[in-house]
Amino acid sequence: MRRIQRLAACVMVVAACALASATAAAAPPTIFAAASLEPALDQMAHDGALGLPAPRLVYAASSALARQIENGAPADIFISADERWMDDAAKHRAIVPSTRGDLLGNTLVLIAPAGSHATVDLAHGTQSLLDALDRDGRLAIALPDSVPAGIYARQSLLHLGMWNALESRMAMSRDVRAALNLVVLRQCPLGIVYHSDAVSEPRVEVLATFPAASHKPIVYPVAIVKGHDNAATRVLLAALESPRARSVFTRWGFILPPKSRQAVHGEAEGPIHPLRHEGGRATPRAQRGGSGAGGWTPMLQAVIPLIPPSQAKGEDAHRKWTF
Repeated sequence: MRRIQRLAACVMVVAACALASATAAAAPPTIFAAASLEPALDQMAHDGALGLPAPRLVYAASSALARQIENGAPADIFISADERWMDDAAKHRAIVPSTRGDLLGNTLVLIAPAGSHATVDLAHGTQSLLDALDRDGRLAIALPDSVPAGIYARQSLLHLGMWNALESRMAMSRDVRAALNLVVLRQCPLGIVYHSDAVSEPRVEVLATFPAASHKPIVYPVAIVKGHDNAATRVLLAALESPRARSVFTRWGFILPPKSRQAVHGEAEGPIHPLRHEGGRATPRAQRGGSGAGGWTPMLQAVIPLIPPSQAKGEDAHRKWTF
């Protein structure tokens, strides 16, 4: 009797292991993508343009995503909104260098709530912006020390000689979509976001476009995460670079990068062969952050209220707002 029980227990263990292995193999790949890519990638995943089953999509600021990947987050592909954070991931050997390339470009714009009567002429200097902000209004931007959209915004404002006068009037957000939402909700009369963000949100309007020469080129590099370079991930990368995907990106306000995608930092590991995805259509699972083991921590998903300068912490707390 005991022998039969042991045999049954062994069979159950083997079956459980097989089931776990099959489940892992069937799990769709995961894309960690800059927050500004959310509308375009969500549409592509929903329409099946990224293969079936649809990949899991995790959105956040590029800085947060890079740190998560460097700490072992289970991502297959990383799309950053600037080269700095892809460089950081490469420095930590968290990506496959030969799969890295430039996927997209973007432009930087100044927005206001739809129907706003504000007018801003960047050529007329800071006063035009201050007039549009009025006495108590704040300028919504992404964090300028770490988030790409905020970094580009600061570069532009410095180039135009506006940063010093406007810094104390800013509401700084965790990512560019959060900055967009501050304007949508009319908590801020103005915001600096990407053109693609403005295209995705009918409740805002573009007041001005920042000169391309006022900031570094806005480039979205893409790469496969180290340890995840397999056939399925290569197929997904090819789908992201396909004419179909680029058509969708263009409709959402993105532009093509300055140069076509090329493998860099090493020799290519072979051609990307198109494979057919089998299975039924799946609803995309979009997340902000995630959870898992291996040293990485879930990213904040709750809405964070505005913190006035008097309650903020840090060396510049007396004059900065954070979100």
